[in-house]
Amino acid sequence: MTRRDISVSIRLSQYHHIAVQDAAKTTGLRVGEWLRFILRRHLSGEDSTRVDLLQSAVAVRALLLNVLLFLGPAKKVLTPGRLAELWKQIDAGSAAKTAKLLAQPTAPVGTHQSSVQLSTSLASGEYDDATRRAQAKGITVAEFLREVVLTQLGDDNLSILHQHLQNIRMILDEAIRHLTGTGELPRDVVMDLAARTSVGASVGAESPDQES
Repeated sequence: MTRRDISVSIRLSQYHHIAVQDAAKTTGLRVGEWLRFILRRHLSGEDSTRVDLLQSAVAVRALLLNVLLFLGPAKKVLTPGRLAELWKQIDAGSAAKTAKLLAQPTAPVGTHQSSVQLSTSLASGEYDDATRRAQAKGITVAEFLREVVLTQLGDDNLSILHQHLQNIRMILDEAIRHLTGTGELPRDVVMDLAARTSVGASVGAESPDQES
């Protein structure tokens, strides 16, 4: 490590630590070298698509719940200005929510979940780039690196994306059923949908925007 290199560490479950070791071994790199390699590749924009898709699904689900809550029992008019305000609020938090979803343990049930610390080093320019991207998401550099690692390890985030899309379909199906049957969509129904379609129990349901 040169004087201009900066060390960064993350903590992973034992399950993911083994997966990182296996991934590094297949590329002929040490663990720290593999971490640096995938982060550099991510910073170059080569593998950000899957996280972007998940972030979009998180945002669409939140918008749908908010719109249904807004239009529901009071039959209010959703103006373009109000819709733009909702999007602004949702976009501001969707990156952080996505990072938290990706940080949830995804090991098989019963797998030992003790954490292991892994470290690598980045050139100062790379570290600055990672810092800017982490700040834009509202997370730390270590959380940003962890997100990149979990993205690289497999299709866990694609499974979360699939679950979000299935939940969006459920929300639409139940909303249409209520509106077709009674012409109304009570607030408690929307809040129940929000709780039932939350992905990652330890994150908690993303509550719809509270409309006064």
